[in-house]
Amino acid sequence: MKILFISPCSQPYQNGSLVLKYLKRLGHEVSAFDYRLHPALPAGNWPVLKSHWVYPFIYRAIPVQNQLLIRQGLDFGPDLILTIKGESVLPQTIYELKRHTHAPAILWFPDDPQLFNAISRHIAPAYDIVLTNSREVIPRYQALGVKKVYWMGFACDPEVHRRLELTPQERELYGADICFIGACYPTRLKLLRHLADFDLGRTGIVPWLARYPGG
Repeated sequence: MKILFISPCSQPYQNGSLVLKYLKRLGHEVSAFDYRLHPALPAGNWPVLKSHWVYPFIYRAIPVQNQLLIRQGLDFGPDLILTIKGESVLPQTIYELKRHTHAPAILWFPDDPQLFNAISRHIAPAYDIVLTNSREVIPRYQALGVKKVYWMGFACDPEVHRRLELTPQERELYGADICFIGACYPTRLKLLRHLADFDLGRTGIVPWLARYPGG
């Protein structure tokens, strides 16, 4: 099967890069488009993603990126269009790709319910199938007219997410009472401040907490 894969996938441990690896391993011919290599927003504006008005802002920012995607998709001629998150992929772009290729389109949105109002409700109707990480929002997608919406849980890649034996030096460097894995958004840093009495590690998060004025 020829799959047009639209997802952040340029970094080795991104969800998209792992999915891309296994799509190819299953024998599919994949054309990948990493929309975050064509930035839609200045980095400083990303914390407003929780706001209900963020999607119209993105909508105005990204026509060139979407034209590149359309060109790549039409040149490739996919049997299936698969998008992970796709916050800056315009509905018109998906409709255009479907119209010319006759390929069904799937949206896998991994940040529900918190970004449902900000992003996913705006883009989901363009897709034939929606996969969401939240059972809570399935009726909300259906109310938008999305007829095929399913819960999709997260998994792990055993080639990446596995137990490692550390040297004493690595244990000294990385050892901690609590390990936080995720992006350091200001709202998350406020929550992490409540764990400041525990050892959150000597690298990464502690300098962020020291610099962040909130909380």
